[in-house]
Amino acid sequence: MSASAARSTSTPSTFATLLRRSKFASYDPQIGQVYATHGGYAHRGDYGLKRPLSLRRRDARITVKNIDSRHQQTEWRSAYLDAKFMKKQEETGCSVTLHDPIFHGRGSSWASNLGPSSGDLGPWHVYSEYALGPSKEGKAAEEVRGEEEARLAVETAGLQVMPNLRSMTESQFNSYAKKTRKLYSEHQNHIQQLAQRTRHTDETSNSTRRLNEGNYVRFLVNEHSKRSSKSSSSFIRPLPHANAGLEYTHAPNMQQYFFTKPLPGRRLVFHQSYRQRADSQVISMGGWIGHEFMRASESTSITDFGTAEGSPRMDRNKGKGMFRLSEQHLVDPPKVVSKAPQTMQDAQLSRLIMTHEGWEEKRNRLNPHMPGSREYVAHIENASPIEQARTPPKPIITRPPTYTRRTKDDETPAMSGQGILNNILNMLERTQLNKKESEGGEQ
Repeated sequence: MSASAARSTSTPSTFATLLRRSKFASYDPQIGQVYATHGGYAHRGDYGLKRPLSLRRRDARITVKNIDSRHQQTEWRSAYLDAKFMKKQEETGCSVTLHDPIFHGRGSSWASNLGPSSGDLGPWHVYSEYALGPSKEGKAAEEVRGEEEARLAVETAGLQVMPNLRSMTESQFNSYAKKTRKLYSEHQNHIQQLAQRTRHTDETSNSTRRLNEGNYVRFLVNEHSKRSSKSSSSFIRPLPHANAGLEYTHAPNMQQYFFTKPLPGRRLVFHQSYRQRADSQVISMGGWIGHEFMRASESTSITDFGTAEGSPRMDRNKGKGMFRLSEQHLVDPPKVVSKAPQTMQDAQLSRLIMTHEGWEEKRNRLNPHMPGSREYVAHIENASPIEQARTPPKPIITRPPTYTRRTKDDETPAMSGQGILNNILNMLERTQLNKKESEGGEQ
């Protein structure tokens, strides 16, 4: 038997297959990964690594720093808080958006890494026949002949395919600048073609001057688009995730409205926001700490923490309520791919806005059951204080003129218990007398 025939008939090694599928093969010390195990493997501390661990608790999560140190030990730490963070995020059902620099006065590091196209990554696309179609600003630059409209179209649509210079390292930027310098001759031809197009217009106009100042941007956009659209090109257009992979559900507000329930929480303390010029309350709900903006018509109370001496008169139910997370903005996500990968505890969320159940109709509903179920149909809504105040008074129904009602004189007054007994006795006496008279007549 030849060597080639022996190789063709040999079965693949089971150990090699298990090794390729194991977590040991996918381990990378520069990528932060969370490992879990279930069932009997958790009881034995088997996480698919080189050796079993001393952690024998169910639903445990770990991160591995080094599989095999020089002391022949597996360096790991608990990732319980990371798993709890993701579970809390799932319970809220609230989508994460980018940080708003206008609200807080400073931008987000992740928003700067996204580049000029960060505004298009914020709102998720809705898969519906009633959803808005794709933007046509790229075609508008070709159809519209006005310089100002073309400039605006290029700025909004063209920059989406430009490389993000802010996210480049120094070596990457130097390499990009070196490649750009080689396009000098092509850029001169582009300027000549542009001059022929604008020869019939006034060269001293402000719109034309601004157009000439930004012609290099259009040139780089065209070159970048040509290079990325070739079939033989190895260029991949960068399209980072909007919230750094924190969630992939893309849940709309309607899904949160019907499929999530408000969580119990407490109002901790009043807070005065000088930037917003509005009063708010600090809310603790489901492991989150956020704010709830108050209206002038609301009169709420905060939690009674009592006194330092432990007064027995404190109200333990004061400040309780059912709340729902309505807004959360991402500032700095953790760097999970680095020499020292970060965890979810290093992520920074800001502007956690919460709403109280029954006070915000856009986020809460008075019927908490599944639409279409028996409980949903049989539920009796209890109106909130605001709805009760807004409910108009019931109209007074006037009876038709042909309807005649008895006057109070015709109405029979209500009798007491003694009067009822007297009437019964009189009826019995009359019955006996009538019976005797009838018997005497027969005789």
